[in-house]
Amino acid sequence: AGSWPFGGAIPMNQEIVLDLSYLDFHRLDEAGGLLTVGPGVLFADMRKYLKQHDFALRQEITNPNSGTICGWVVTGGLGIGAYKYGPVQNSVEAILLLRPDGEWQTLAPEDPLFKQIFDSEGQIGIVAGVLLRVKRESFVSKPYAFSFQSAEDAHSFVKFIREWQLAPTSMIYFDRNYIETTYAIQSAKYQKSLEQALKAEDDLRISRIRRDIEISEKAKDLQHVVVMEFDTQADYEKCLKYAFYNSREERSRFSDIPYWRLPMELADKLCQHR
Repeated sequence: AGSWPFGGAIPMNQEIVLDLSYLDFHRLDEAGGLLTVGPGVLFADMRKYLKQHDFALRQEITNPNSGTICGWVVTGGLGIGAYKYGPVQNSVEAILLLRPDGEWQTLAPEDPLFKQIFDSEGQIGIVAGVLLRVKRESFVSKPYAFSFQSAEDAHSFVKFIREWQLAPTSMIYFDRNYIETTYAIQSAKYQKSLEQALKAEDDLRISRIRRDIEISEKAKDLQHVVVMEFDTQADYEKCLKYAFYNSREERSRFSDIPYWRLPMELADKLCQHR
């Protein structure tokens, strides 16, 4: 947990390895919008906890099921939410650090050592806790996904997003190779699950899996995909002024960019596959 989000470390020269996973304390200050977490706190657990209190992290790791928050902080913290809110450094209000000389230090953004913690991967000291600014989860738009014929077209689309000063929480790009690989793996999983459901004569599960397969089939011929969502009503309403977001779920063209706005259920699947 101290050197990166997944806790792996290999001692090479008789070093001591510290397991920080048991330091999983946390505290939410709802009035101040601040969250304190220890180095053992996992993203998946904290995401669920915050949701129960109508809060959410401003930035988080792209892996939805694992990783520690403090470990991610010391690697620089770029991921979901970084397009709008920047790297996690922009949300960290304080860091509790145990230095190599055994001294404890609480670092604030104005401290010279503060910026050096990010990307340090634990080499400066042990991060024993961080204080993060979190956001109220009052609104999340439906996800939008657009497929383009080339990476250049996808890049041109992103330039329009910046020109129009839109503020999606994140923009996730999937290239053709990723889509092909993901489709093949997911299709095999669906087929295995369907066989099990048929054997168990579980009609509800059979229906659900077949629906997932139907949605997945729409991804088979995608090329270069950009997925995004918005986390405020104002940001969402602003995007609706532009043709990309008002187009039908079919192949269209804006300026010299051919594109396909994907169905919402497929956009949602892609968003979950981040």
